[in-house]
Amino acid sequence: MLDQGILTEEEFQAKKK
Repeated sequence: MLDQGILTEEEFQAKKK
């Protein structure tokens, strides 16, 4: 699930935790 693609790969992975 992407947040409108506003997050970068780093933020996305950090949020996944």
